Amino acid sequence: MRMTATVMLCLLAGPVMAESCDHWTASMEEDEGGPRMMADICTGTGDSQHVLLVQCGGDGELNLRFLPGPVLSYPPTAGEGDFQADLKLEIDKESFVQNGRYEDMDGAMAMYVPIKGPLVAAMMTKKDVVLTDTDGKISGISFTLKDADKALRKVIDACGS
Repeated sequence: MRMTATVMLCLLAGPVMAESCDHWTASMEEDEGGPRMMADICTGTGDSQHVLLVQCGGDGELNLRFLPGPVLSYPPTAGEGDFQADLKLEIDKESFVQNGRYEDMDGAMAMYVPIKGPLVAAMMTKKDVVLTDTDGKISGISFTLKDADKALRKVIDACGS
């Protein structure tokens, strides 16, 4: 499954990601289907470290994956399967609401966004993104967008879009 790359990245690259929380990075990660370009950013440390991953989503989309740190206890129904929530990404006072679906294999909230849409464009040109959910269970997790344009461009180029 395509989640294998995400799981492997989280398990094997934890110390590396901790060092790169100050900017976005992109690299080829091994997936069971072969190598896949993946961009990532993190914020926080230890149990409070949260991660955003971006990879090709198919059909002109990117797959944004929010992996909350254990301290957050999110989603509230983890392991119950079909959890969904509207996640809000605020970039420079502009809000983008995306449906996130919990994927149990890696514990990520997965969102699919158009490569040529306004969210991706904003992520490439602004300074920070703040993630919340519309139910108020996530109070605001801030990720830098430093070097996001370079990292996202690598992913988009690898997608063939």
